[in-house]
Amino acid sequence: MLKTIIKIITALSFSAVCITTAAAQENDFSKLEGLPPFIKGDISCKAVCTFTPTAGEFYYVKVGSKYYVTPLIAEGLSQAIPVRGSRTFILYRKTENEEGKEIHTPVLTTTLGGSGKEYLIIISKLEGKPITSKVINISASSLPANNVHLFNYSPVALGIQVEKDNYVAQTNKYISHNFKAAGRNSYTSAKVLMRYQGENKIMGSKRLRLIPGRRVIFICFASAKRAKMGSTPLGMVTIQDMPK
Repeated sequence: MLKTIIKIITALSFSAVCITTAAAQENDFSKLEGLPPFIKGDISCKAVCTFTPTAGEFYYVKVGSKYYVTPLIAEGLSQAIPVRGSRTFILYRKTENEEGKEIHTPVLTTTLGGSGKEYLIIISKLEGKPITSKVINISASSLPANNVHLFNYSPVALGIQVEKDNYVAQTNKYISHNFKAAGRNSYTSAKVLMRYQGENKIMGSKRLRLIPGRRVIFICFASAKRAKMGSTPLGMVTIQDMPK
């Protein structure tokens, strides 16, 4: 199992670019035009980018008739992106043709299934491979409140401890724990564990306030960035919200 982790992390590492100060400046979204405000009928999508985009290389989304830079954060969660006029999330890359005219070419097209209005798009890319995605409908009817939800997109099984319960989430699987809502001053913790170098190691721990209506979502994936830093090779994005 450890050989599998090393093999996949190595493949991811080739596609990752170390973020220097200069690179960070090149990808400074604050210097670019922001996304347009939401209007009635829009679908809300947040992107979890599991790889590190090349410095200075941007991806675009089309909202209405205009293209906007997509604020993809390396191994992190983007701001909400409006999807307007269809139930399809399309990611574009900008190039120029022989006449010097800008062309936006789709590099990822994924259907937003069901009737939800809120989605997570898990965006991944291996060296020499096209961009791929997984779609999670995070509407309250699909991922209810008063639950801890874990999605395992890492190459190995993960364990999770919540309150007094223990679960195992296999690769590309999802588990959910329904917690007992309590007052604002009632807390518990959720620990995500992985078998690493022969030991069960805590990859992440979150203190959770058990307010009625709260929801917690963990997205776990192999992390090239953490592996290059000598850390345990698991990336994790956490969302805590109060779904309506």
